[in-house]
Amino acid sequence: MWNNAIRALRDCEQIYIVGFSLSPFDNMARLHFGEVMMERSKGEDIKLPKVTIIDPNACGMKENFMSVFGGQSIIDLIQKQAQEINWGKLLS
Repeated sequence: MWNNAIRALRDCEQIYIVGFSLSPFDNMARLHFGEVMMERSKGEDIKLPKVTIIDPNACGMKENFMSVFGGQSIIDLIQKQAQEINWGKLLS
């Protein structure tokens, strides 16, 4: 599962994170996300993906995600529950 996720993260343009806090105690997730973002930030012709966090507490999690994804990442916050999102509009 992690290998497939890492491959997808290396090439994606956008990342949508729904209801996942990237807890400081989830070292495996933090390690993998951070490693891929660090590799991507070194590439000359590879842009960092836009990250969208969807969670009722999204604003409270921004610093946590910035520490893993890096200060150059664009992070959008949507402070709502997933079932409140207009997915067709968001993903178009």
